[in-house]
Amino acid sequence: GEGVGGEVGGAEVAGITGPDFSRVIVRLVEPTGYFSVWDSRGTNTPQKASVWAAKTAGRLLAGRNKLRLSLGHYANAAGGPPRGGKMIELEDTKAWDDKLLAHAKAKLLPHPVNFRQIWSRTSARQDLFIWRPLPPSESFVALGVVCTSSSHPPPLDSACCVPRGWVTPLQSPQRESP
Repeated sequence: GEGVGGEVGGAEVAGITGPDFSRVIVRLVEPTGYFSVWDSRGTNTPQKASVWAAKTAGRLLAGRNKLRLSLGHYANAAGGPPRGGKMIELEDTKAWDDKLLAHAKAKLLPHPVNFRQIWSRTSARQDLFIWRPLPPSESFVALGVVCTSSSHPPPLDSACCVPRGWVTPLQSPQRESP
């Protein structure tokens, strides 16, 4: 509802204000397909590797009350398209209302404000740069990375961030004593 806080998909979202999001469902779904961003062919490395982006990232699904958003790109050591990747889907359960979905996207799953390069490799065939999305505030986190073949940061709409309250920090595995 209106006011501070809200509940989407059973998860409390602190600090969210705006229209009634009770009819918006947020879920993880598998992408319908991928396009290649980068691959290791011609890089003089003995291992196959590739990077892929979901085809439906950031586009309204034709004739539907759904919107799919990318969390980042997918790496695959086998060289081909990944299997089992996930992306975020927003669905308006009552009617087609692109304004409600756009508002929910902006409030719940904002794009990063910038990217920070965290790794790069240059080669004769194709360079690879890996970028970490920088969330718009401490209330959000980025779950993935985005890759490019140039030293220029990727477009801001190439990934979205999620509310910090929707994730659980990964705990380090306990080591057994000898």
